[in-house]
Amino acid sequence: SPDGYQDQATPSYTLRAREKISQPARRSEPIKENPKKRQEPATPKPPNSDSKKQRPAGLSVDELELACAVACGLDDLQPEEEEVAMLPPGADHGAYVKVRNHILTRWRADVRRYLSLEDAASRILGKFKPLVQHAWTFLSAYGFINFGVAPKLMREPERSSMHARTQKSIVIIGAGLAGAAAARQLVKWGYKVVLLEGRNRPGGRVWSMRMEGGDKIGLADLGGAIITGIDGNPLAVLARQLGVPMHEIRNRCPLYLEDGTEAPADLDAQVLEQHNALLDGADKFRDELPGDVADCISVGAALKMLWNEVPREPGREELQETLMRWHFANVEFANAAKLHSLSLRNWDQDDPYEMEGAHVFLPGGNGQLVGALLRDVPVFYGQVVSRIAHSREGVTVTTQDNTFKADACLVTVPLGVLKKDAIVFSPPLPEDKQQAITRLGYGVLNKLVLLFPHAFWDTTLDTIGHVSPDPDMPGLFFLFYCFPEHLAGGGAVLGVLVSGHAAERFESMPVPDAVARLMKVLRTIHEPMGITVPDPLNAVATRWASDPLSYGSYSSVAVGATGDDYEALARDVAGRLFFAGEATIAKWPATMHGAFISGLREAAKIKFAYDPPRRRPKRGKGREGSEQEDAAASPSSSSSEESGNDSEPDAGARSDTSDGEFAGSKRAGRSKRAGSVPPSSSTKGREGSGRRRAEASAESLAAVQAASRAAEALRALFSEHEPDVEFGCFSAIYGPPAAPGLLEEGKALVQVDFSGMRTGPRRNLAMYATLTRAQLSALRDVRGGDEARLAVMNRDLGIKLVGRGSGNGSEDASLTTLLRAVLAARKLTALLELLGPEAGVGGQAAAAKLASEMGAGAAEVLKAEADGSG
Repeated sequence: SPDGYQDQATPSYTLRAREKISQPARRSEPIKENPKKRQEPATPKPPNSDSKKQRPAGLSVDELELACAVACGLDDLQPEEEEVAMLPPGADHGAYVKVRNHILTRWRADVRRYLSLEDAASRILGKFKPLVQHAWTFLSAYGFINFGVAPKLMREPERSSMHARTQKSIVIIGAGLAGAAAARQLVKWGYKVVLLEGRNRPGGRVWSMRMEGGDKIGLADLGGAIITGIDGNPLAVLARQLGVPMHEIRNRCPLYLEDGTEAPADLDAQVLEQHNALLDGADKFRDELPGDVADCISVGAALKMLWNEVPREPGREELQETLMRWHFANVEFANAAKLHSLSLRNWDQDDPYEMEGAHVFLPGGNGQLVGALLRDVPVFYGQVVSRIAHSREGVTVTTQDNTFKADACLVTVPLGVLKKDAIVFSPPLPEDKQQAITRLGYGVLNKLVLLFPHAFWDTTLDTIGHVSPDPDMPGLFFLFYCFPEHLAGGGAVLGVLVSGHAAERFESMPVPDAVARLMKVLRTIHEPMGITVPDPLNAVATRWASDPLSYGSYSSVAVGATGDDYEALARDVAGRLFFAGEATIAKWPATMHGAFISGLREAAKIKFAYDPPRRRPKRGKGREGSEQEDAAASPSSSSSEESGNDSEPDAGARSDTSDGEFAGSKRAGRSKRAGSVPPSSSTKGREGSGRRRAEASAESLAAVQAASRAAEALRALFSEHEPDVEFGCFSAIYGPPAAPGLLEEGKALVQVDFSGMRTGPRRNLAMYATLTRAQLSALRDVRGGDEARLAVMNRDLGIKLVGRGSGNGSEDASLTTLLRAVLAARKLTALLELLGPEAGVGGQAAAAKLASEMGAGAAEVLKAEADGSG
């Protein structure tokens, strides 16, 4: 732009020693960073070291090996289903797990070496040595050992049983972490691999961009920036293999208000406690709801219902509301989704599997991990895939100017691309996979990154919180990532996150305008401290939702979706099409390490599909399907039209389960729902601070107030007036006959009262929707009671319930329009006055206007319809 700022940039990536490839880069997207909750300041720990550490005092060898297995996502007490399929009948599972954990721990002690089968067996007692082959094969195939970018791990020894015995060709679509991980494994094992990337750079949603300005150069992670939990995290293994130091993110993070002062420490701590109590209360609330009711309710509806019951601090109500909105923005950041779109039942289904340990930045950016993985891997850049066809003969992948044929194809494109049907599959994808693509959520997180001549901020901070004064956009510039010179490659880089509704609106905000608004925030915070904030040398804004190669940032569990949808998306098709990426892994979705692990998983599935272990493993049922279903997915199954030819391996030789889930079992872990490294609750506020100096914009406040008034009017309407139809927890009031340009014919206001459906203390929770009379009649006839009706309404009819201040503008507007029409037709002037003016017309004038548009007989028609005589 004329101002020198960028929507996209030209980064350089060091792929080989002394060799740089500079190429224009399209916009990419971040994969969810999942930092810690707000905590008290912690004592700094020494930098990460590659040197061997002493075993913790008081920890036995068995305990250490169990801890290592858990940290890596494995069940510490019993084998995974993939392992059981590889074990001989009657094998001692307990002994096998001990052998497996021992081998895993030995390699993790030195991740730069290749651990051969012979080395793995060297310390195992003779009677257990037969189990070593099975454990070593599983760990090697699924990327628990002998993976990565260390020189000794780049090629599998030909004598190894992991080396390919068949010359199968694999085409991989997408050069992000998932595609790069799979390519590295398959190339190492000796398969013929080609990788297609639509962008002109590697990394996909991991994008470390080179920024230049004046005589300064800095590196900024415009995509995923944080490795979340380094204990057992394979990305931390890659960093150690490359010798890249990991910078542990410090917990202290002050939270600044609009006037530049810090939030009062007492109220900050109080709201933090209230926020965590809301999350716990939402968990309890969903557990009290019967059946599938919680599947139909959003996190936003539950949190706001509970928040409305929390007493406000006298004299500081507005500030208390503002601080809580910051926490809500933080949750939206963690999920790249607005609160009203997240499933109350399943939004946090991956919490038990969270990686433990410190959260870190990588100096030089995460793109260096992808570059190292792709060393010596043939990559075709600028190849946007438009069609994928598969048959008994193999797969054919079509791009804008090339056609590629192979034995199998691994698809790692973002969920947003699949949602847009940007790739045509022939034959079409199975119905369960298409439904999973539709149900899963996929939202946006954006960043604005600035390069400065020097770090003017407190360099003891890694994060800084900022409370947006706009109640309609609490996620605007709400959290800063601070990269001083030693972390950003020479220049000082400051990145700020934009989440929720603000992230969507940020897509169309001109970069100079965004920079001007951000600089005002920075100067308001720092100049009262006597700090001069210099002008930025360069600025880059992301536009992930507009990027045709991502259409968003990362996945979430939307209302109506479950963790099973991740597994459905991971299942292969006819043994020819395989799928990887952050949206294909139920345990670690929306994370960089989840994407990487999914690539390792699919490499193992491809290997065992075309090059099974020499000993035919026992066939077992997967979590999702029967033996027959597993056989149908095999390349050699005769029951599938798209199965492989007679030379392909039998289905029984495949050791992967049909659900495609990465090996592991549930275990306790810290909740990550807070989503970021939020501000410390112990920060001190300035004297006299705690109130914002300016009110939020009139437009935003008006929208919030209108939503509140509409909720009051709806409650009054349904509590004071008889509904036209009532069944179960559903009540409906018919709308008036249609008026041109006003509303659709046959609509009804519907209230769903959940208070009678839950156990425990009764709490008023009514939610609303607009339905046609035909839909209402269909719901009344559904068998199975209210739970079945709610399931039909959500999954079959696609109706979303709206609560107080849902934040869903289009649905709120539709509801309010019909509500006005009902109140006007029934001449409920008092409720119209409560609802407030419409487009500058007062309540009484609005009633007269609506009555005039609908005709004088509207109220009589409604009464006749209610009586059944109309």
